[in-house]
Amino acid sequence: RYMSITSGAWLENFSNFNAKDAWIDAPFTDVLTNFYPNWIFLRDLTNEDGVFYAWAKILRVATMQRLTDMYGPIPYSKMATGLSQTPYDSQEDVYRRMFVDLDSAIVEISKYTLANPGEKIDDDGLDRVYSGDMVKWLKFANSLKLRMAMRIVYADEALAKEMAESAVND
Repeated sequence: RYMSITSGAWLENFSNFNAKDAWIDAPFTDVLTNFYPNWIFLRDLTNEDGVFYAWAKILRVATMQRLTDMYGPIPYSKMATGLSQTPYDSQEDVYRRMFVDLDSAIVEISKYTLANPGEKIDDDGLDRVYSGDMVKWLKFANSLKLRMAMRIVYADEALAKEMAESAVND
């Protein structure tokens, strides 16, 4: 965060300007304050079951994967427990737990799409990405899994290969 401009049009330097606007910590604080309350609400509403919960887990993994790549260790495993001081998980543990979450979401959505071919779950227009098409969300989940596998290939080659093959074969 060190950059100094001693003359020119800027009255403040880059670091001061962005630190004032919380530019550096905004991705972290925005996720924890805006995403998690909604995720917890949906988790409790669905009793951690069904296609809507599986969909929410995919969104959680997509959100937290970017966050852990940005910051490294983050609160993940105990984030939704309501503890006032949530312990941080190592980035390795976060990735492993995200793979588990993705796998369970993929299983649930696969069951749903096989039982309800062509049916969309969003009649209210809330899903602005795929309009409630769970087949497309399933493809997204597998694409996300493949992306995550490519991110860890140098840290854990065996796990990366296993997850990449799983994503491509599904």
